[in-house]
Amino acid sequence: MTHRAPLPQLTGDSPLIAAARTFGDAIQPGERNAEINRLADAAAVVIVHGRRDFNPHFAAHDGATTLCAQDVDRVLNDEQKARISVLCPACEKAGQVRAESRKATAAREQIFQMRRKSSAAAARVRTNPDPEDPEWQAALADLTAALEWLREHDEIARLGIEAAEAELGALGPAADHS
Repeated sequence: MTHRAPLPQLTGDSPLIAAARTFGDAIQPGERNAEINRLADAAAVVIVHGRRDFNPHFAAHDGATTLCAQDVDRVLNDEQKARISVLCPACEKAGQVRAESRKATAAREQIFQMRRKSSAAAARVRTNPDPEDPEWQAALADLTAALEWLREHDEIARLGIEAAEAELGALGPAADHS
């Protein structure tokens, strides 16, 4: 293992130097690299070099410009991506927004799919109810699981389920069909 001479300490007491020291102490290069690469994956972007500077940037997979509107010079290969620990601040912010948007879209799609699944299961449970029929039992289990998931992840469904439960509770024990 080779030992490097310690880097000289920055001098001065400007807020910029203080921030640089704080940031440099807070995150090690390997941690920062992993953070940048996770964000790139979450935002579905590639890491590139722009034409105007040598700092890494984010760009869409098929994009000719970075997220901060610079022309793309080249896409970084895996070896180059493994060594970066800095990123264009504008691209990082845009990548965070893009990742959150993708996450929200995925969540909405998952809610939509679970609503469809619960509707199909409910239709089967309502149609020709037969507690002895294995298909009906499976549909009831699917409906129960879907409603439990929706209660946790979908505010609108949760409110509807709670309203239905309150209505059934107000009807008393006669409403219990089990």
